[in-house]
Amino acid sequence: MQKLILKVIIAFSIVLITGCGGSKFIWDSGDEEKTDGSGGASESPPPLGSAKISNSRLTNLNDITTALAMNKLHDKQHFGQGIKVAIFDNGYTDLGFSLGTRLPPNLVVQPYPKNKPAETIHGTKMAEIAYAVATGDSQYSAQRPGPELLLYNTNGLTNFKHAINDAIKNDVDMILYAQIWEYGGNRDGHGFINQYVNRATNAGIVWVNAAGNYGRSTYSGPVSITENSMIGLPYENNKVRLVVDEKYPVKITLAWNDFQDDIRYATQQDLDLIVKDQQQNIIATSALKQDGIFHEEATKGVTAHAREIIKKELSPGTYYLEVKANSRNFRPTSQLWITANGAKIPEEDAGTGDSILIPADNSHVFAVGAHDVDYSASRGDGSKPDFFSPSLVQFSDGQAFGGTSAASAISVGALASFASSRAEKLSPQVLRRLLKQQLTTTDSENKNNRGSEPFNILNFSRL
Repeated sequence: MQKLILKVIIAFSIVLITGCGGSKFIWDSGDEEKTDGSGGASESPPPLGSAKISNSRLTNLNDITTALAMNKLHDKQHFGQGIKVAIFDNGYTDLGFSLGTRLPPNLVVQPYPKNKPAETIHGTKMAEIAYAVATGDSQYSAQRPGPELLLYNTNGLTNFKHAINDAIKNDVDMILYAQIWEYGGNRDGHGFINQYVNRATNAGIVWVNAAGNYGRSTYSGPVSITENSMIGLPYENNKVRLVVDEKYPVKITLAWNDFQDDIRYATQQDLDLIVKDQQQNIIATSALKQDGIFHEEATKGVTAHAREIIKKELSPGTYYLEVKANSRNFRPTSQLWITANGAKIPEEDAGTGDSILIPADNSHVFAVGAHDVDYSASRGDGSKPDFFSPSLVQFSDGQAFGGTSAASAISVGALASFASSRAEKLSPQVLRRLLKQQLTTTDSENKNNRGSEPFNILNFSRL
């Protein structure tokens, strides 16, 4: 059986790696736990502290726009004006530094009904990148009007649902959601998270989603129960290895495909997640009871949902993940997945299965991969991501980051610029047709068949 090592360098909201030109900060799009009430708990990422990147400008914008061949759009003054773009994120720390310098001066976070924004600059930087790419300028200028941005705090399920409804009410053209959920769906486009997302796509909104940075940190396989009630896994028939390079908090999520579109659906399939150290000692467990009952209030020790989560600070070393079955009511089609929040998994140890999570799995969503990193999530059959974009962004203080969050923000900026060049609204259906046309024909064929919709001026790839 194939061996699989999940290697975590730094977990949670940033991953620090070293490379040419100094350090790189890579945001992980899958960090933030987003459920609240109704079977989940509100959780938010750790603060980024005093990272200078919060008050620094993009310095490689010309490289990005050149790579996407956006000069023709910008030369014709198509800067995304007239296009409404909603940014969905958990937090907008240090937004004030950007107002009037890198973003329009009148931007505010829209009202929200529940959780306060998390202490993260992720949303601020996503907005900055999208606006800069759309306008072709990393500095705000009133003489170069860009897309109308609406910033939504989607920290928690209640806020997430409210943001979707408000975006529909405000007739938004595009939504950027540079995050994923580890659970809440079956990774087939169904489940209660995708049910909410479908409200937006059914209203004609182009939903652009980060594919996720779990391409090297996801195990996916069947729920195969052994004689001792353990689940069959790649290493030694019942384990997945987790390699941690530095001492950091790690979030490990086990989920399986027993979700429905109704959030009140409660599974009776029961699995537990176990973490062992190098001496095979149990150091952490998540053993919630999936009791088949939807609990209106959070109830200790039980859950309605098919998931288990462990958060623990781990020292450098190899750890072993095991899964125990407490019920035998699984179907032949039952699948589970284990995600470790991190990136940069050694390619020789990575599986080739499905690492696309939710809602990037939704067929109505445009999932964006990053073609310049080796941990962008994907499906083995090549159906997701929908397209790939450059992702490396560099800042005036010398810091840089990449990954699917940045790729999706870059893509939204480019799409807003393109949409502003069209006489008619860029609907999800039209965009999908144009993408299919571009990504399935050669460059010469595209040049000869542009017609009135020359979408191939944006060099997205289907690699």
